[in-house]
Amino acid sequence: MKKLLSLLLAVTAAIGCLLAFSACGSDTELQMNTRYIQEKDTRDSLEQQRYFLFMSDGVGIYHYYDESTYSGITDYTVTFKYSFADSDKSAVICFFDSVKFGEKHTGSKDFSTDWNRLLTVSGNVLASAGSYGYTFYISENYLPQIPNYGK
Repeated sequence: MKKLLSLLLAVTAAIGCLLAFSACGSDTELQMNTRYIQEKDTRDSLEQQRYFLFMSDGVGIYHYYDESTYSGITDYTVTFKYSFADSDKSAVICFFDSVKFGEKHTGSKDFSTDWNRLLTVSGNVLASAGSYGYTFYISENYLPQIPNYGK
C-alpha cells in the first residue's frame, strides 16, 4: 500500500511538472508558423500588415506594407535566415536572404541586402528597438486574449 501511494504521488508530481513546463514554454518561446503583427496593424487586412513569420528550419519572412501620400505604396516581403542571439533564446537576429515586391508596390525596387533585425522574444510579443523607440509585434495567437486592444 505504501509503495502504491508513493508511486501515485510520483506520477502526480511528474504530470504537474510536465504541465507547468509546457505552459511556460508557450508564453516565452518564439512561436513557429505564427504571424507576429506590428501593433498598429493588428486591425488591418493580412495584405496590409507588417509582420514577422518564423519557420523551424531557420528561415523566416518579414512582410512590409505602407501607403504614403508622398512615396506611394511600399509592399515587399523579405525572406531571411535567423539565429538566436543567446542560449535562452530571448533574442533572435534576422539576416537578409532575398526580397520579393508585391503587386501593389509603386515605389523604387532598390533594396539593401544588408537588411537585418535584432528582436527581443517573449513568446507573445517581439520587440525591436529603433531610432524612434520600440516597435512591438504581437502574436496572432495572443490577440484574442486582448480583445479590446487597438479599438
